[in-house]
Amino acid sequence: MMRVDPMMLEVREKAKDCPHDHGCLKGKREHLCRVAGGYGDKVLFLKKDTPQKKSCPYFYTFGDDGICTCPVRYRLYSEYGI
Repeated sequence: MMRVDPMMLEVREKAKDCPHDHGCLKGKREHLCRVAGGYGDKVLFLKKDTPQKKSCPYFYTFGDDGICTCPVRYRLYSEYGI
């Protein structure tokens, strides 16, 4: 039986605008932004080749690159390094 992570359930609820129906939590990594690094406790700097630039409400242009404010993506990166 899978262990339910209460923090992951909380961030999933916060990310209710996900256009991919939280596919990253189902093991579908093609929906994950490619992270260059984190900033603070809510923001991820993204690599230039991330595919979600136009399809994600949590993506924002930042210079030539972008940032991600998705709570689920931040949790996956900060907890599991993915």
